[in-house]
Amino acid sequence: MSEEEVFLPTPLHQENFGIVRVLSSHSRLSGKLKEKYQDFKVTELDTNGKPVSLQPDKHSQECTQGSQEPDRKQDWKKNLTVKEEVWKRQPEQKWEEKNTANFDGILSESVSEELLEKLKTFSEKHRCCQGISNYQGNQDQDDGDSLSLGIFENKEVRSKLHHCVKQLYPHLRTSTHKVGGQTGSEITVSPDPLYQEYRDFLDPHQINQLFQFIDSKEGNTILHLSVGDCKDKRTKIHRLVAKHFGSMVETKTFVGNFKSKTPDIQTSIVVRFRDKFQKRGVKRQFPGETDRDLAEYTVFTLKKEDIESLDAIQKIAMATNSHPSQFSYAGIKDKKAVTMQAMVVRNVTPSRLQASIDNRALHNITIGNIQRCSGPLHLGQLGGNHFDVVVRDVKLHTAQDTSINDIIPLAVKSLETNGFINYYGKQRFGAVGSAATADRIGLALLQGNMKKAIDLFFLPDDGNHYDELGNHGDNPVNHAKRNWQTSHNAKETLALMPSYKSRECIILKALHRHGQSDEGCSKAVMAIPHSMRILYIHSYCSLVWNHMATHRIQTYGYQVMKGDLVEVKENDQTKVHIITSEDIQTGRYSITDVVLPLPGNKITMPENTIKEKYHQYLQSDNLSFEQFRVPALKMNISGDYRKLIAFPCDLEWNIVEDKSDTVDTFQEAISTEVSAVSSPLADLESTSCAESSGNSQDNISTSISKVDSHGGKSVAMATMMSFCLQPSSYATVCLREIFSSLD
Repeated sequence: MSEEEVFLPTPLHQENFGIVRVLSSHSRLSGKLKEKYQDFKVTELDTNGKPVSLQPDKHSQECTQGSQEPDRKQDWKKNLTVKEEVWKRQPEQKWEEKNTANFDGILSESVSEELLEKLKTFSEKHRCCQGISNYQGNQDQDDGDSLSLGIFENKEVRSKLHHCVKQLYPHLRTSTHKVGGQTGSEITVSPDPLYQEYRDFLDPHQINQLFQFIDSKEGNTILHLSVGDCKDKRTKIHRLVAKHFGSMVETKTFVGNFKSKTPDIQTSIVVRFRDKFQKRGVKRQFPGETDRDLAEYTVFTLKKEDIESLDAIQKIAMATNSHPSQFSYAGIKDKKAVTMQAMVVRNVTPSRLQASIDNRALHNITIGNIQRCSGPLHLGQLGGNHFDVVVRDVKLHTAQDTSINDIIPLAVKSLETNGFINYYGKQRFGAVGSAATADRIGLALLQGNMKKAIDLFFLPDDGNHYDELGNHGDNPVNHAKRNWQTSHNAKETLALMPSYKSRECIILKALHRHGQSDEGCSKAVMAIPHSMRILYIHSYCSLVWNHMATHRIQTYGYQVMKGDLVEVKENDQTKVHIITSEDIQTGRYSITDVVLPLPGNKITMPENTIKEKYHQYLQSDNLSFEQFRVPALKMNISGDYRKLIAFPCDLEWNIVEDKSDTVDTFQEAISTEVSAVSSPLADLESTSCAESSGNSQDNISTSISKVDSHGGKSVAMATMMSFCLQPSSYATVCLREIFSSLD
């Protein structure tokens, strides 16, 4: 890849993301949106259309009364640091090698003596080939690369044979194969290719111990390997074990006597099984928790102010000593806003979550309405979002005879009647000032270019903006990213990266552990929780959709065309229907029914020129629909469908003088929680609330003129709007139908 391809920033202009067309001819105003984060409030609606709340309603309290937890006065974090907690479990014993006679006896019960002798000969031969024995047998005799132990029907017997062979001959591996016409399965033995990779770092006895220990799966035991003082050697051992067995075991270097179990060893690598491989009864638990607690979910309402959803999750995860991957949600909310949404955390009890927020200050984060629930949330599992928005400094976009009084009512009426093109908003693709947009990272992931994705992730911003802590210019985040671009030293960059940049820190830790090979970069991306990394691919899919929506409107206008797609209900299931000539003649569908597909490997394509446009777009990015299955990242993007046209509902609006007393009143209103889908505008005394529907044109004009006329002087004006949108529709896109320019 060329240097320009990787390091050229993408301007965050809406045209770059396919956001080009509007339906209204009245979009001739300009204004300032999100000048202050308090000007933009988002409240998530549940699947019943009810807004989430920080306080439990009466019904939920009654439902949970019988399942309240007992009062646990213990502070679960008392005298427990993060480092200590990670390695604090039931007492672990040093792993001991087993008596080989026991395994010989089990083998002899199922395998003939003749075959056992062949197995020993086969083992010695390959030990010699691997340089771990002085085999003197016939080296020219070709026994092949595998040896069959026979066909076995009983699965339990096969499991015992696998275990016995690995304990007796760690340098060999066994595999099971189905044999045609046979009811059982064949077990074959062959050299283990992983064994040889450890020869440069461990002696044969240590390698045997490592492979036997991992095969034993004795969860409450540890294995220590004496490795000396060479740090480079220890790093390579850590990476090898993580590469081959990282999902089962974890390793850590200890200097000195580890838990009084290694008195004669000064430096050792301790290997132990991860929690999910622990035996029943030794799973990690916190004081006062039971096995039942660890298998359940806790739902809560998250209110955040001027902070990204993923960063808020990281802070809560740190406070509860959990992992970001344990959190699930229905959608990502705006950063520069006051937002409220439901969130679910797995394996964290309500009392533990409450204790964490009581004992630790979470800046700009409020948590409430904490209750048990039956399962996680999924993306899109919501009824929509309610918005309370202030657009400041409203002006005519160009000099013309008409006035704001004339434009606002017409634009609002058009929006209610015709809707808006359901584009994905700019925030879907990255924050203001971001050098590498999320869609570019998603494209690199789909292309399988993990190194490029990571370089894009650490592309420094332009520096002309404030970061999360209010630093301006080349802030500490940019400084760390520049260090990565020049040195590609993960450890140095991690030391420079502020801890609040959770995703960057996760990636850097994984790169330091696994290296920067293709596999190491894949593991670094995999270290990001699935719910985070899939957002980058979804961002690319959204970019494709936006461009296809623009092409659809420019090519066919607002008429339904043969080959378009619509979603229909059949037997309580939603299916995609391709519009026919008969559908058009009968007028069965309108443009508001048309959907366009989001790219994936299981979608139905429109049967018109739009189909070819999709293929051309993907080909220009060296992609095909088959590449939306990414095995390296354990992601399968099947695709989805999205309405071309969307509509707001419960739309209310008002215009007021942009003076401190009025605006402060509104900020105070939107900074407090609403208990129903209603606008706080009615509480303002500056003007009466002018609903766009149900009021006469005369009343609307009169209401506006009270503000527009101010003794002949020019008055700064602000528009206040309150409305609801369906899931995944963007308020910023909706407002484009009224304001052609929003800074």
